[in-house]
Amino acid sequence: MTLFEGVLRDAIHIDPTPVIRAGFEQVTFGGDPSLPRLEPIPVATISIKLVATEALNRLVDLIRSEEEEAPDDGAWYEFYITFNDYTPSGVDGWIQVVVRGTAASDAGFTHRIELTRLEQNMVRAYIDDQCRQHMGIRQGITDLLRASKNRMPV
Repeated sequence: MTLFEGVLRDAIHIDPTPVIRAGFEQVTFGGDPSLPRLEPIPVATISIKLVATEALNRLVDLIRSEEEEAPDDGAWYEFYITFNDYTPSGVDGWIQVVVRGTAASDAGFTHRIELTRLEQNMVRAYIDDQCRQHMGIRQGITDLLRASKNRMPV
């Protein structure tokens, strides 16, 4: 394991009281305006709430500072990651962060922690392992996506 892998593994954990939302999104492929307009198609998704680890909190504080929003001692963050069955890695390219508990101008606002392809693959593996081993779900991401897909309207 590399240093980077160790840091990422320590930062990414499913919330002990997991919020797992199965659903679907309407995705339109072919964003090129020169191509004919394609109809949106439903794709299976799973959103999982993550623990607000110190590493993730620090990243959001940095993001907010760069956006000229001073980090606030009263603020806390909710972290979510969404898995899907339509991207090559099966993971949205970011961790979604919602700012809570503050009077700052970005209260309730959603920020993103962008993930590289390598990070997406690593995060998926870590979360998949946590789902199977530690959280009592006993299903991996692929199983959860399959169940979500089975509930989608035809």
